[in-house]
Amino acid sequence: MTTRACLIGFLCFCLISLSILTPLGAFRGPDQAWADASWAPQGEKEAFVYLYDGDRSAYQQQLTESRGNINGVFLPWLEVSKEGRLTTNADPELLRWLHSNGLKGAPFLTNNFDRTAGDAALSPQRIASLAAELVAFVDETGADGLNIDLENFSVTRRDAYVAFLQALARPLHAKGKTLSVAVAPATRANTGDWSDAYDYRAIGATADKVIVMAYDEHWATSLPGPVASIGWVENVTRYMSTLIAPEKLILGIPFYGRQWVNGKNGNGVGYKRALRLSAEYGAPIEWIADQGAFRLRYWGSNGQNELWLDNMASLQAKMRLVQVYNLAGVAAWRLGLEDPQLWNNFQPWLQELKFSDTKYHWATKEISEMVKQGLLSGSPDGKFDPDRKITRAEAIQLIARHLNLPAGSSIFFRDVPNDYWAREAISRAVKAGLINGRGEGFFAPNETMTRAELALLLQRAYSLQNTGSVSPFWDVPSTHYAAQAIAALTSRRWLTGFSDGSFQPDQAMTRAQLAVLLKRTEPTISLY
Repeated sequence: MTTRACLIGFLCFCLISLSILTPLGAFRGPDQAWADASWAPQGEKEAFVYLYDGDRSAYQQQLTESRGNINGVFLPWLEVSKEGRLTTNADPELLRWLHSNGLKGAPFLTNNFDRTAGDAALSPQRIASLAAELVAFVDETGADGLNIDLENFSVTRRDAYVAFLQALARPLHAKGKTLSVAVAPATRANTGDWSDAYDYRAIGATADKVIVMAYDEHWATSLPGPVASIGWVENVTRYMSTLIAPEKLILGIPFYGRQWVNGKNGNGVGYKRALRLSAEYGAPIEWIADQGAFRLRYWGSNGQNELWLDNMASLQAKMRLVQVYNLAGVAAWRLGLEDPQLWNNFQPWLQELKFSDTKYHWATKEISEMVKQGLLSGSPDGKFDPDRKITRAEAIQLIARHLNLPAGSSIFFRDVPNDYWAREAISRAVKAGLINGRGEGFFAPNETMTRAELALLLQRAYSLQNTGSVSPFWDVPSTHYAAQAIAALTSRRWLTGFSDGSFQPDQAMTRAQLAVLLKRTEPTISLY
């Protein structure tokens, strides 16, 4: 993945100090791979990282900091020259160290985005011999497989590339080795760019794993913008999963950002570098919600600087797609420049979409399901805040999305201006007759949503009739404005009371409670 020079992890608003772990075990021979002191996680979804631009000591340090989160590593040991010749740079000691800690290691082959080199490697007279050299290299080093990362070769080499992969797959599989392939991102066929050189279906049928490099949406010579906006990444994932079996498809995520100066030369930028620039120039780091990414802008002696970056939370938003589309896992380009916070909750999120503050919460299952469906999300700091009280605006936004309410009409609330973030959702809910203001022209969007208000809203949404007693709770008299609604919802077990026989109608709903409620209403078909 040599199209990106330097990678990131993002900016946080304060620098995190990380404890340094001591690697387990001494170096061991290749025959002692998969030792008992394994760092590799055991979940269904796998995680891989690319190593680049470092030495053994640096790589060991980086992998130690990600301990317990990574299944395998792609090693920068193989290149093809402009003449199509193979050059190697193996480090057997590093591979033994990986194996001693239960990690898989596979070298990756790159042409450094050089079309001449890529075309030469895929020439008819070179394919067979290059494949044989690579298989021999994997066998001699004791690597666990091979990763092919040839990029920007000519579209005329499309069939040759598949033939090259087939020439690799057969002998590698015979030796018990795996073949993975990195491919360009695409959202449709015939884009007119270098992605047209990939026969995605044939590659998917040949390789064991296919890594779609869902990044460089904006690249070094493009205008400034996010490396991988969330909408674009989902479009890539959706399209690629129609061409390649999801159980083979790996989502490539960026551990880097880019920095443009006067709108040009979007070079890669790392986490610590971005933090230093933010502090040095006193420039705020902005969360750009519709892009699902962060932006830093400032004026320096070299002119106007604009950086686009990802942190733990924005990377988690992309990783969510692994669960949504049931992909095989993730692969990151590249290790060492990521936001260190990412590793604090990496596996729980990858495997089950659990936030750091919901892993042991009573509503964790429902929260994860609603996150998977895109109804709920975390905050920019990567947490969910399950016990935080939810506002009327937040609740309406979620319910309007959950019910797929039709477009609304003009609303006139003094505290809901035209640019208010939830105005459209409030408009939809008001038009549908689900909720009203709180009098005197106010909607009170930032006040909390009470249990009674939510019960009334859902009764109206689903046209529920009360099938039980009017008021099973001592604190909800029959004259209460939401008595019928509360009875209707509690009879269906959508809402329940408390052990003292109360309902506490004026108690504010929390984010966790709303997640559970949305999950319980799923079997019910809305009229909208």
